[in-house]
Amino acid sequence: MDILILLFGIFCVLLAVVVAVAVGNVEFRGCYRDKVKEPPASDIDQSK
Repeated sequence: MDILILLFGIFCVLLAVVVAVAVGNVEFRGCYRDKVKEPPASDIDQSK
């Protein structure tokens, strides 16, 4: 049972990190898009 609890804890931490990164990227792109006033496609092309 200890192994299951440990795996569940790791899964919860990873899920929280993924959600935090996703939310952070959405907010950052929204602010960046408002400042630059360009469509997101051009941002992706410029970054490559």
